[in-house]
Amino acid sequence: MSCKDMDRLIQLYVDQEINEQERQELQHHVAGCESCLSSLTEMITLVSSLEEIRQHESWSRPVPFVNYIIKWMAVYTVIILFVTSGPSLLTHRNDTLDQDSSLENKVTPQTRVTVLATQKENLHIPERENIEVVSPQPRSQSINITGQTAWIYPSAMPFLTEEEQGWVKNMKRLVLVHVPDPETLHQLFTSVGISTKGIEARDFFKKTSFPTSVILTTGKRPRWKTFRFPGSKQKVIHWFDKLASTPTIH
Repeated sequence: MSCKDMDRLIQLYVDQEINEQERQELQHHVAGCESCLSSLTEMITLVSSLEEIRQHESWSRPVPFVNYIIKWMAVYTVIILFVTSGPSLLTHRNDTLDQDSSLENKVTPQTRVTVLATQKENLHIPERENIEVVSPQPRSQSINITGQTAWIYPSAMPFLTEEEQGWVKNMKRLVLVHVPDPETLHQLFTSVGISTKGIEARDFFKKTSFPTSVILTTGKRPRWKTFRFPGSKQKVIHWFDKLASTPTIH
């Protein structure tokens, strides 16, 4: 089977909808294909990142840094196990990373998502019934946005760094795509009411390489996490689907 076929199997795998024959085909292919193994790792990291963000949203106190090391060691360990011996990667991941999961953490049907982008946007935007594309204008407080998740594409960022954005108060999650530099990210944080003077924010800016993409959850205790925006259209669609079907906790 070709690498294009593997894209479909990888999506079935992370969605836990793959059958045994397909799983064996995927396992055999990624054992000898570095590119597809990288794609599999990327998608598993996506799922784990979403779970980590949701855990951040529900935490009432900071978690020791060693917990992060344990989590990511677990992710890469089960990937190696998948290639070498073939146990269920997601089953192992769920047992290792999600022992404290509850009903409120389960995936729910896709919700409305807004994408802020102009007609000059070069990055792919999926065409979905639950996705609405809005072209921002000066004085963006008047933007009418449905849903509680907004994707902010590069072409929209200049409009959103001018001043505080009133519509953000209704958002629970913002996805900043391809932020070009620290100055733009600082302006975006400020425009949504997040201070960059705290120790955590300052440390984040020092360690982040640009350009970068960021998943930001709002609320009384805002949280953020960088991610790599995928290059292929199919992977972009999968990112949108996963985020749309993963509710936030406020």
